[in-house]
Amino acid sequence: MARGGVMQLNCSQINTTKDMESFLSWWRSERGIMTQVEVLVDLSILLFAIQVIFGWWRRCCHSAFIKYPLWLAYTMTPSVVIYTLGLMRSSPINLDCFGAWSFALLMALGSTNTMTAYAVEDNKQYLRHFVQQFLYVANLMPLIKADPHVKNLQELVYYFLILFALSMNFGRVFASKVAGSFTDDLSLYLADYMKHEQSTSTSYNPVTLEGYNYLVSWKSVSSDELSRFQLTSDMITVSHVYLDTSNSMRLKELSLSFALFQLLRRRFFGVACPESELPKTHDLIFQGLLFNVDDDYKATFRVIEAELAFAHDHMFTSIASFNTRLRKPIIILSVFKAVCYYSSMYASIKYHRIATATFMVFLLAVEVLQLYVYYTSDWARIRSVCQPKPSKEGIFPQLFGYWQNKIGQHSLLEDLHRRSFTSDIIGHLSQWTFTKVLQYQATFFSRGIKNPGIKGPDHIRLTDDVKLAVARTLKRSNGRLSNGASSLQQNNQYGLIWACIQESHTSTMLIWHIATQYCEIAHSCRARTGTVDQGSIRGNHNISLALSRYCAYLMAFVPELLPDHHLDTAACFHEARKDALEFLREERSLESMFRKMKNFSHQLSGEGAFAKGIQLGKQLEETGHAGRWKILADLWTEMILYIAPSDNARDHIQNLANGGEFLTHLWALLSHAGILAREEHGFDQEM
Repeated sequence: MARGGVMQLNCSQINTTKDMESFLSWWRSERGIMTQVEVLVDLSILLFAIQVIFGWWRRCCHSAFIKYPLWLAYTMTPSVVIYTLGLMRSSPINLDCFGAWSFALLMALGSTNTMTAYAVEDNKQYLRHFVQQFLYVANLMPLIKADPHVKNLQELVYYFLILFALSMNFGRVFASKVAGSFTDDLSLYLADYMKHEQSTSTSYNPVTLEGYNYLVSWKSVSSDELSRFQLTSDMITVSHVYLDTSNSMRLKELSLSFALFQLLRRRFFGVACPESELPKTHDLIFQGLLFNVDDDYKATFRVIEAELAFAHDHMFTSIASFNTRLRKPIIILSVFKAVCYYSSMYASIKYHRIATATFMVFLLAVEVLQLYVYYTSDWARIRSVCQPKPSKEGIFPQLFGYWQNKIGQHSLLEDLHRRSFTSDIIGHLSQWTFTKVLQYQATFFSRGIKNPGIKGPDHIRLTDDVKLAVARTLKRSNGRLSNGASSLQQNNQYGLIWACIQESHTSTMLIWHIATQYCEIAHSCRARTGTVDQGSIRGNHNISLALSRYCAYLMAFVPELLPDHHLDTAACFHEARKDALEFLREERSLESMFRKMKNFSHQLSGEGAFAKGIQLGKQLEETGHAGRWKILADLWTEMILYIAPSDNARDHIQNLANGGEFLTHLWALLSHAGILAREEHGFDQEM
């Protein structure tokens, strides 16, 4: 029996060896090499398409199904293309289609308006594009050299230079250089311009925007000419556009958005904003865009949405190069590539080369899509404003929105026992790696490095009710922001002001979030018995919950956008969550949670945010039902505005590539009102 088993094992090994030899023989054969190249070429096209489509889509989508495939495509494309070119170059067979495919791949790499960067820091590596393209063309030279039409070295050099020029995406390099420049001349020029503009333009109307000479388009002048500030015919300003009755309101709003975007980008490069302290800047928002807040708030947020879309495109795509002198060469090259693809496709169909024809069809589709995205973009519409003759650019419907128009939601109490399986696994693996392999005691997070075991956030649509409530609060504040204490005074709730006077902004938000959740759980339990009038509180109730959970989401998942240091914010949040887990470890239903919290007295040691939040919730429960939710709605609209001003422009810009954050929109809006930082004052000063 043993001998028979050994013979059977040997036969199995022999068969496996033969199968492997047969596979390797096929792998090196003409058919095998052809299959490899076809698969790699198809993969390259897929990666191109992902970068073109998802590179634009991500500004209006927060989904991981967009984020991670795009990262893979952005990372893998250079390696896949250079391996494919190398495989065709080193192939022992010489197929005519290899030359056409290689040329098409190189041309596709010169895509006109694909993404220039996955993260903001990638823009600093703009010279990498030159090196990569040089290597791509160099890999193609053996195939060119094998062509009988290439007779000497001089002709080979000519071919190299022509291919390099045709395939090199100079628009992409230019856009990356401008977006990642350490010495941004444009921002410095605008800072000087705004300094002189405010000293010469004293008469203004924030409603009609007359006198707001914010630049939309201009020709740079010398510093001497700038010191003698004078508007010239080649300068197009917001005031000019708004006073021109032939322009539509949509075009006027876009011009304002573009001008504000150019001013906002100064903050990314750390350039001064000399106009921020002027009444004229303050009045632009409070007496202009929000003059009649109930009617104007939608238009105000539209202006900010378009402005941040310009910022995203400028930082992460090469479309900004279309509004420079490179526009015509880029479009000519794009049309030339489209013609080449079409000609190759037609010839391939004629000679029954189905694989090549299919390849060219997809490349042609990608190229046409790129041109369509530009011609329907707001950049094209802005260009039409700057032209003496009307343009047809930008008249077709756009494919992608400005941003996701959603806000993240997280509830520290209701989501307390809802865990993410993926986060749990990663947390355990991370903990094991640190403690066992690296011999490092990772005690800060007990189960991982980031958000261990916390359920991923939900996202809900940002309603007009929330936008209007925030806009009303901003208008009412007249620029003097409060962390909620002002609204408590207005509602005669002086006994609650202690919760606004804490050691950190994070602690204050956590205490109010836990108190809001306490009131919501109590409300849910009573609603099941039918003892609550839902209609009288619906508006304030929804606003309070949406903003409270949004602030918790920011603390848990996007702490870098908040006032405190992101590590301090994370530590404070996880400490409160740890206290909640210890106190409510056995309580899984909302009813049991409410019963235990209602009976809470001094069962928790210390004075943490969780304990203070329950105390505050019990205080709020003593107020009237409808009044309670008005108090919370007023407080949260103040709170979200109070935490918006900051100097972390880089983090705000980076989050534009993940669907955008409502907090970033408020940050930009307050910046244009001259509010660049919050006043760190106590309650006594507010009184």
